[in-house]
Amino acid sequence: MEGNGPLSGTPAPVGLILASRNPHALDSVACRIIGIPGDTVPTLSLAEERGLIEGDPVIVGDDPALLTIAPFRLPDTTRPAGLLMKLSRKVLARFQRGSRFLLPYPEILSSACIGCGACVRICPVKAASLHGRWAEINLSQCIRCYCCHESCEEAAILLRQGLLSRLILGNRQ
Repeated sequence: MEGNGPLSGTPAPVGLILASRNPHALDSVACRIIGIPGDTVPTLSLAEERGLIEGDPVIVGDDPALLTIAPFRLPDTTRPAGLLMKLSRKVLARFQRGSRFLLPYPEILSSACIGCGACVRICPVKAASLHGRWAEINLSQCIRCYCCHESCEEAAILLRQGLLSRLILGNRQ
């Protein structure tokens, strides 16, 4: 799936079966195939730091260089790679615990919302509600889990960056 998933993404048939005893190595190979730099995936960066991926994974079967699928549309939550990403994540992590305005927040796109209530049903803290034909999210109750964004089949819930995030990471929207 590419784009914003799991429900509002777009299936992208790649015609491959991937398997591994090491889930991190599998993710690393999958990222290479679809053109996602491994250093933009926090779990892969941490796995490498902890020595859970040793060297290049051994590939049995087709040459992954011949299997490149690009361009692959990334989710809205993707961050830039490199030193800036690492520094900004560390800085933001310190502030985010007490400063909700720094975190990305869900925003309803009323032109796309059909009032199905999927966001209301999945919200663990009941911050989402239906008013008339559209959903609303009470940001003072929202815990920024983004379940609403992921469960919206109509792609009617966008993630907007907080002010400090935009200043540090740039406005990507």
